[in-house]
Amino acid sequence: MAALIGSDGKGLSQIAAVTTGSFDSGLSRGDRVVVNPSAWRPLGALGRRVVLAHELTHLATRAVTVEPVPIWLSEGFADYVAYSAVKVPTGVVASDLISDLRKKRGPTTLPENRDFDAAHGDIAAAYESSWLACRMIAERYGGGRLISLYLALADDKPAPPEGDIKARLGITEQTLVRQWRAYLAARAKA
Repeated sequence: MAALIGSDGKGLSQIAAVTTGSFDSGLSRGDRVVVNPSAWRPLGALGRRVVLAHELTHLATRAVTVEPVPIWLSEGFADYVAYSAVKVPTGVVASDLISDLRKKRGPTTLPENRDFDAAHGDIAAAYESSWLACRMIAERYGGGRLISLYLALADDKPAPPEGDIKARLGITEQTLVRQWRAYLAARAKA
């Protein structure tokens, strides 16, 4: 896997699969899913289904992506799609994040690229908090608006003066973060 994705191998034990490819002239090219056998084997049927649905969502969204979306939206949306098709309690899916929240170590900003760098630490909470951000958007504003936000951020058209989040959800990014943090806090209390 490390050789196929051009990695030094650090942190790959946390990754069961990854979608790779390149952008050429604003379009995604050569996309493929690379499986990490050592992390894939221990997964049960449900875990494999979720991972595969997550990666296939990346393949599908990359087909309409001209500009990279924020990583929290990319990973959160892929998990949102994957977990929407299965029945797994939030406390199980987001166990690392909920543990952090209960210890008052929860995130204060939406996850960024460094939070998903497996070579520099545990990435579970970044995926979990991104998933919950997308789930919150879908619950509060509707799944169609979540998709609309993704598509708006994935195209190369200039954002409206107030920004894509404001145009698609009717709120500022600051309000989105505030709502998401309250949503996380409620999950931690459950």
